[in-house]
Amino acid sequence: MLRDGELDAVIVGNDVPDDPSLRTVFPDPEASAEAFWGRHHLVPVNHMVTIRRDLTERHPDLVAELMRMFQDGKAIASSPNAGPGAGPSDGRDPLLIGRTALEPAVGLALRYAAEQGLLPRQLSPDEVWA
Repeated sequence: MLRDGELDAVIVGNDVPDDPSLRTVFPDPEASAEAFWGRHHLVPVNHMVTIRRDLTERHPDLVAELMRMFQDGKAIASSPNAGPGAGPSDGRDPLLIGRTALEPAVGLALRYAAEQGLLPRQLSPDEVWA
């Protein structure tokens, strides 16, 4: 669809196709990431796991168990034995867990969404978490 012009851009993660007819949105993605870090001192949220309120009310242990599993997974992924790509060693944490850790990134995303007209009005992080 991208090659046929049906899409202007796609998100491919780390698996950028080796195709000379395609190019990245940012000419130098690494420099763009560094500039973003320099301005905001946060790693943007790429994916987020959420749980419906009715599930948390019916199964209160679910949230605690999921948090435990994500914390365990993060500890394994961050361990020195995790191998290449285990995460940056410069203090940046791409594996944010919990509201407090996510609040700066969510707040910035809300600001950008409002500025771009994607929201009917500026929402606060408290409104989103509610």
